[in-house]
Amino acid sequence: MQMMSPPQGIMVPQGLLGSLSYLASLNEVVIHQHLDLLECCGNMRPFTLNITDNMNQHIFQLHRPYRYVGSCLWCCCLQEMDIQSPPGIIIGSVKQIWTCWSPKYQVSDAQGNPVFMINGECCYCACCTDIIFQVSDANSGVEVGRIIKQWGGCREIFGGVNDFRVQFPVEMDLQKKALLLTATFLIDFVYFERNNNNN
Repeated sequence: MQMMSPPQGIMVPQGLLGSLSYLASLNEVVIHQHLDLLECCGNMRPFTLNITDNMNQHIFQLHRPYRYVGSCLWCCCLQEMDIQSPPGIIIGSVKQIWTCWSPKYQVSDAQGNPVFMINGECCYCACCTDIIFQVSDANSGVEVGRIIKQWGGCREIFGGVNDFRVQFPVEMDLQKKALLLTATFLIDFVYFERNNNNN
């Protein structure tokens, strides 16, 4: 994924690269992702994902350790991912919370304090419809955004292309927007890349 250079005149929070400030004026980000899983481990494999701007400068670096992706009964293999911006500086993490049915994730800041809870639908494999993950403030429980997996039609069935919309208030803290945006990649990797394991 590439992000555009930041608009002029927007101040950048300390510790974040300038290109990240582009999020400050947005209330929605659209992600068009094409991911090829060539390894035999498929979506269980560890990865380091670099997200750059149009000047090829790193904005985020995402680190996910090896984790088994299987039945919800495997509570010892919950998914997690660290988020760095710039690379080497951890700004937060995303961790799966064990539930019997529907997906649930906790997004935390650099100190490990919960920022968001992300709750998915119990049927996240439905065809011909969008799939919504509700984002709530971890303290108040109030919904503050959504991660929407958009139905992609035939190209989604036959290829490894996924489209997401990440929605949040325009006035949301820039770093929180960044954490929410990057959480989308782990959700995509865990729930929507399974059909590509044999590519």
